[in-house]
Amino acid sequence: MAIPDPSTSEHDAATSDWPGQRLGRPAAGPGSVARFPRRLLALVLDWYLCFGICWLIVGTVQGWAGIWPLVAFFAYQSLLVGLWGHTLGHLLCGMQVQTLRGTPAGFGRAALRALLVTLVIPAVVMDEDQRGLQDRLNDTVLVRIR
Repeated sequence: MAIPDPSTSEHDAATSDWPGQRLGRPAAGPGSVARFPRRLLALVLDWYLCFGICWLIVGTVQGWAGIWPLVAFFAYQSLLVGLWGHTLGHLLCGMQVQTLRGTPAGFGRAALRALLVTLVIPAVVMDEDQRGLQDRLNDTVLVRIR
């Protein structure tokens, strides 16, 4: 799906009726910007999966071993978003990380995005299109695929 270049959009933030309109995204359905509840659920699912993996491998996620869930989360996000454009949490919630042009994010963008999401703060600072800093710095957007 080809997405129009947002720099050629006639809309600005003041005239946007829905998140993603300035980016040429539909208001709802596939291709629309994923909203916060769906994003939060996917994030929680991904974090618990990484905690579970670390607990199985290391036996604990406390003390110095507490760094391993962060490492696992970064690697998990980088690998899966780089390969398929989504993590298991994203897939279960019907979302995918795409460039602004509608193409898969790729490994470079996935790694930078994963690093910023792991730091948490960039993920909660959102613009009018509900894109966190990790997406704005990367020219990506988390969209619905169903």
